[in-house]
Amino acid sequence: SQDLCAQDPFISIEVSSTHSHQDEKPLLMLINKLTRSRPMSLDSLLRLLLLNHVYISLPLLMLIRELIMSQP
Repeated sequence: SQDLCAQDPFISIEVSSTHSHQDEKPLLMLINKLTRSRPMSLDSLLRLLLLNHVYISLPLLMLIRELIMSQP
């Protein structure tokens, strides 16, 4: 999967071995909770995740975007 990471222009964060694609569901649930309790822009949410060294894959980033866009 090293080659896959190299092709992704959005990965500037060190990919730690602890983060796998299985981690995406709890992360999405957390994001859902966060955005529900208080409206948050995509920007500030991503900043929050990056500050906590959460690795975000490109497909996950798209999901997060969809999630936030669908909020009232």
